[in-house]
Amino acid sequence: MYQRIDAEGYNNYQAPPNTEAIYQPYDIKEPYYDSFHLWSLKVSYDMSFANLTSASSYWKRDVYQSTDSTEALQNIFNYTAFVPNLYSDNDTTTQIAQELRLTSRAEGDLQWVGGLYYSNLHSGYITKNQTVGFVTTPACPYGDGPSAGHCPVADQFTYGAIAGSNPEGIMFNDNNPNILKQKAIFGEASYKLTPTLKLTAGLRFYKFDIGNNSNQRGLGTASGNATPTIASASGSNTSLLPKVNVSYEPTPDFTLYSTASKGSRRAG
Repeated sequence: MYQRIDAEGYNNYQAPPNTEAIYQPYDIKEPYYDSFHLWSLKVSYDMSFANLTSASSYWKRDVYQSTDSTEALQNIFNYTAFVPNLYSDNDTTTQIAQELRLTSRAEGDLQWVGGLYYSNLHSGYITKNQTVGFVTTPACPYGDGPSAGHCPVADQFTYGAIAGSNPEGIMFNDNNPNILKQKAIFGEASYKLTPTLKLTAGLRFYKFDIGNNSNQRGLGTASGNATPTIASASGSNTSLLPKVNVSYEPTPDFTLYSTASKGSRRAG
């Protein structure tokens, strides 16, 4: 870090002369990690009139990423010196899903399928950005001095003195888990009106429930210190989704069809 303190007590940053590269006050590593695992199992049982199939799956993704936020936080909080810090984010997501469906085996004009579906998804992220320097490094009042981070020593203050208890220097720590559960029942049938004309109709009814929680603390949160700010939210919805399709196949190489359907998905 290059700085000079003049006779008036101002802190003035100076980059090295004749430097064309991007200036960073500290050489801080920014590690990144991403892994994905998927397991699935399919079991079928042939009956005289239909085929019963069970499809199960479980997947997990674990992501860790980080970024050097030294300069950004110096600008936001008006510190008189750079505080070396690394902002890290760990996001783990898992989901288990199960589908049970029954499919017709008849060779006639009528074909059908029906089933049940369930999934349970857990996701969220844990962020961490803290160092003692956040509460012990002097800062300048906003609007004081010729530019950000420059002010007379007599005007300087520390966030540890004004923000209350935060001995570990937490800037922004957050634990934010989410749970999404979905259930559905569905059915579809196709009937050949003629050898070349087929009508297909289907319905799907689903319901989802979602819940979100957050536990935040630090200078950049509502409390301004290590006192946690805890909040939660939840919601649910149901919907009935129809589909109708008409297809015309005059030759094996040509098909003309028209579909009318309704679709929806959860917001967010």
